[in-house]
Amino acid sequence: MYMQTFRQRYFCVACLSCTAVFCYLLYTGQLGETPGTTIAHGTDDDVSELFDSPESDVQPFATIPLFRKEENLTATDDILYIDIGEARWQFRLPKALIIGVRQGGTRALLDILTRHPNVKACSREVHFFDRQENYKLGLDWYSSQMPLSLEADIVIERTPDYFIADDAPRLIYKMSPSVKLLVVVRDPTVRAISDYAELFEKYDGEMKPFEEYVTADSQHSIVKTYSEIVNTGVYTSHLKNWMKYFPLEQIHFVNGELLFRDPVQEMKKVQIFLALKPFIDE
Repeated sequence: MYMQTFRQRYFCVACLSCTAVFCYLLYTGQLGETPGTTIAHGTDDDVSELFDSPESDVQPFATIPLFRKEENLTATDDILYIDIGEARWQFRLPKALIIGVRQGGTRALLDILTRHPNVKACSREVHFFDRQENYKLGLDWYSSQMPLSLEADIVIERTPDYFIADDAPRLIYKMSPSVKLLVVVRDPTVRAISDYAELFEKYDGEMKPFEEYVTADSQHSIVKTYSEIVNTGVYTSHLKNWMKYFPLEQIHFVNGELLFRDPVQEMKKVQIFLALKPFIDE
């Protein structure tokens, strides 16, 4: 077994050595001459005559450029050159966030935005700014959750719970004061019913009826403003928290109802807000 392994290694080394010597001779123009042919210091016509010789129909080096020592490699036309400039695919932090609201139409907005060639969207809710266990992982971890993108692309992440998270505005501002924020809003009552329906399905119907779930009295006249599905729809109270850090110019509100009825018009406004070239028009 040892001798077999030794022979295999010896054979590989010998092959590599022969290949290296052959390439060197080819590069320097010192490949052995045969009667009637000259390669070492001939012109391009000499090389062509060699491969056009009737003695052989095979042209093993026809596509390999030959260079003499005094030639500049960058001057040859035989080298394929691709200039990628400053373009670099890498993980980047988001330039825009869809921060809410839950059951407002955030998924639909993200799905439409991903059709734009300059938008790179994270496919899942990362919950980086509203869950301490994720935030502790750091911004490098957060950026690694984003798709690869170019510098000119708009990277977007969607987590609707950011809108109602008390500390999310401060943490997002700390990441990027210039980040753009998108909020999809719809009728608060319709939104609350949609939120309740999702919870109802999640718990297999083991819930109080909607009226009892959102009200605090038997006449159903006192709304539980502390209930999350109600509190989420009190948009102004949450907006005040965001405006402590971000001006209104950096927050765009998308009408959830119009997003479904007339998505083209709503998306035109979104593209303008994100400074994207018009693309989504149907």
